[in-house]
Amino acid sequence: MSTQENIRRLSKISSRAESEGVGGAEYVRRIIRKTVLAGNPFVNPGDDFIVLGVDGFDGSIFPCGSFNTLEDAELLVRTKTGEEHLFSDSEDISTTFHVFSKDGFHIPPEEPPNI
Repeated sequence: MSTQENIRRLSKISSRAESEGVGGAEYVRRIIRKTVLAGNPFVNPGDDFIVLGVDGFDGSIFPCGSFNTLEDAELLVRTKTGEEHLFSDSEDISTTFHVFSKDGFHIPPEEPPNI
């Protein structure tokens, strides 16, 4: 995923947040709280980490799973990212996956080592 594509997606989230009168981070935290409180079958409220998908086509955000360990959450992100090409013909509209703490803070992926 290119930096430009990530910026476009973050801009969509930011504009949605702005339309609700909150910052982007608070907007994502609200989605997480609403997801957990709504009893979503993909999220266990007792887990510490939540994986969210961001649809590249319409910018919607949806839960993909919750985990007790960061390693398990990151494994789901890698797995779903690897499978995404099966569902999307274009990187521009593919779904990206991100790990958040249960408090709604984004946990950036580890950078691969330079070899």
